[in-house]
Amino acid sequence: MHKSIFTTLFLLAFVALHAQSVVDEQLAEHQVTAESDGYEQILATRYDWLSDDETEHHGLKLIAGRTYRIIGVCDQDCEDLDLFLYGDETVESLLESDQMTDNFPIINFTPTETKVYRIKMGMYTCTIEPCQVGVDVFRLVE
Repeated sequence: MHKSIFTTLFLLAFVALHAQSVVDEQLAEHQVTAESDGYEQILATRYDWLSDDETEHHGLKLIAGRTYRIIGVCDQDCEDLDLFLYGDETVESLLESDQMTDNFPIINFTPTETKVYRIKMGMYTCTIEPCQVGVDVFRLVE
């Protein structure tokens, strides 16, 4: 019994570490591109686990007149992850989105006012649930 529990916990830990390494590798590739485009990462990576049709929201303070790039990625079991940027808590406040059928949504945005915006990550196709997702935020260097 104890061996079975240990084996199960070991396998779950292995799967989680593998998923994170896939997400980290993808984010590192996008970071290189963002930096070559003149952006710098401004926040630590946010990680979440999402199943089909699940969403996760995060607040993000952006400064007016600065240009930002928000990049999302997900693990090898994900086929469709979308990003949405809202001006407040309402659906009507949608400012930008990447709803393409892919696993690496990117939003470029220059806010007109300094305030907390809301990022929503939406998982639409995860073949082995849940899928790990990560999001990085970059700001164009002035």
